[in-house]
Amino acid sequence: MKNFLQNKMKKINKLLILLTFSLLPVAGCIQGQATVSLNSDGSGKIFIETVIDPCTSQSYGDVWQSYRTYLTQIKNTLMQTEGIDSWSEVEWKILPNGKYYFTAKAWFNSINKVAFHLGQFRGNLNAYLEDVNGTKTLSLKSLKSQAEEKAWEKQNSALRYKLFASDMTGILSTLKLDLIFILPSPPENIQSFEKIEENTIHYLVSGKRLSYLLDYISQNGLYQLADRWNYDKVEFLNNELIPLYLEKAGEPNATFKSDKNLFDYAKEISATKKDIVKILENLEADTVKAKLRQQTAKQNIPAQPDSPVPQAENIESQFRYALLLEYKNEYQKAAKVYQQIIDSNHAEGKNLAQAHYRLGICYFEIGDDENALRHFRYVILKYPSERLPALRSSNMIRDIGTGKAIRKSDKNLQGPTIIDSSPTLYTQDINSLSVDRIIITFGKPMDSDNWFYSSFGTGKLPQITGLPTFDETKTIWTLPVKLEKSQVYALAFNTGDGSADKKNKPGFRDLNGNLCKPFVLVFATLDDANEPTDIDVKIIDKSSEINIAN
Repeated sequence: MKNFLQNKMKKINKLLILLTFSLLPVAGCIQGQATVSLNSDGSGKIFIETVIDPCTSQSYGDVWQSYRTYLTQIKNTLMQTEGIDSWSEVEWKILPNGKYYFTAKAWFNSINKVAFHLGQFRGNLNAYLEDVNGTKTLSLKSLKSQAEEKAWEKQNSALRYKLFASDMTGILSTLKLDLIFILPSPPENIQSFEKIEENTIHYLVSGKRLSYLLDYISQNGLYQLADRWNYDKVEFLNNELIPLYLEKAGEPNATFKSDKNLFDYAKEISATKKDIVKILENLEADTVKAKLRQQTAKQNIPAQPDSPVPQAENIESQFRYALLLEYKNEYQKAAKVYQQIIDSNHAEGKNLAQAHYRLGICYFEIGDDENALRHFRYVILKYPSERLPALRSSNMIRDIGTGKAIRKSDKNLQGPTIIDSSPTLYTQDINSLSVDRIIITFGKPMDSDNWFYSSFGTGKLPQITGLPTFDETKTIWTLPVKLEKSQVYALAFNTGDGSADKKNKPGFRDLNGNLCKPFVLVFATLDDANEPTDIDVKIIDKSSEINIAN
């Protein structure tokens, strides 16, 4: 068995491992193996060993961010996977060549209850063991998962699917998922499994075998199969292609007769069971050590030729800066920043789609409809799977064509606006020990007796330590607060009250009684290591739509 696995690893250059029974299609090149030793009573253990090459990863981030991303996925796997009684020998580190190494052993009491997780995804290729009159049947099944019911958006469905299928073809061209089972006795009847040694079988899911299904979907106009998962490649592969393939090719199964076990499960589990909290703490300790080594080496980790590591931290900083410029109506400057993101050759698809969309908005706001439409069309044609920017681009094309699109400069903006804030909008490195107040600056004097603020989205509302006050000019409002480390804060001003009665609606007003335009202040504090705390792109996107629209 050992020689077989060694030879197999030499032959397969790119191997996405099926961590026993669940599909874990992590972006990037992963080499490794997953071997399941199965007892006749359904208990067993799995040995996982993988090497991840971040240099070919489609996930965003510099080396350190990518490392954190993979580590988070590993930690989620350890905490959320169902049916595992114990983890042992869990190790996660950066190798000298810049690749990431992960290995672990896991024990399960019943193979029928195991379902691996990675992040938000629950595996959809499960193994089951049935016993009928002493004959054991091991089978692999993939359930037809149900997406959230929603209206199918047929607009541009054929074009969107064509571009989406092209991306999926690239993923499937190198996709190989391998499962190896060591059984208590030699299998008697085998369907779809392959026998590699007397007691050992395996099943290989090859992306090339799945690729014909993309044409099948196109030929039959089943575009809703991609649309229902919002053109998410992982969800589509996990919940549509794999089940459809097994439905057509037949579910793998193998029968054997044995009442003997390969090993004493109770004895091994008692010797290996460890506190999952300690395992996670050890992983985090290794992470801190890796960070120190990275700082010492000044991030000089070698990359593969022609495979530059995306500088996502810089890209997201540019996005935050550009959104701040848009809020201040400095569209020419914002457009230059978005163009830099597009020209950087480091941004991934979702960032490029957003950059083109926002660049189109900037062109629209300065009166250049031709260039605005060019970027909106580019988003729809090039990034149809990026649902939000594609939908917004489609709406802008429609509204510009019908004359319903209104520039911010043409809107009735008689009401007061917030022109500045402290902390600065979208800042991620606020020192919680040195900042004890939030300061909002208005463009005109305000009524000091009227104000309204609330929490926003997933952001935290800071602890209030005193009454808010206006200065003598009535243009600067100060809120005493106490901030904590590693927190993302969000305060919404003049939002959160859906009352249509604007006359009696609570909120900041000028001396003439005009409501201030809504504004959302989002910022984050440093963590214990004095590193910036990342702000989720969803809260940035949601708040920027409010800020920029007003």
